[in-house]
Amino acid sequence: MRTTYRRRRIELAQMLAACSLVPRLAGVAAGLHALVLLPEEMDAEQTLRRAARAGLALRTLTEFRHLATGPQALVVGYGAPADHAFRPALTALARLLDGPE
Repeated sequence: MRTTYRRRRIELAQMLAACSLVPRLAGVAAGLHALVLLPEEMDAEQTLRRAARAGLALRTLTEFRHLATGPQALVVGYGAPADHAFRPALTALARLLDGPE
């Protein structure tokens, strides 16, 4: 499983590097989630609603915060999707992060 999760983490990082808005990836040192730090002009809540319409189950970092301030970010779990669903989910995430509709 380590190999699978490592491959998925690498694919997620590569996908983000190819996005036009170039969001940053953080929090990948441990666990099966990563933070996608959004550019300032991208609203996390609006992006979350767009993700839901695209069939992606993401969360915002705000849900896990005690304080109301901090970077806007999406929490992306890469461990749970079935193998056949992972790449289509990455493609949908890439479209979502390439800018507003």
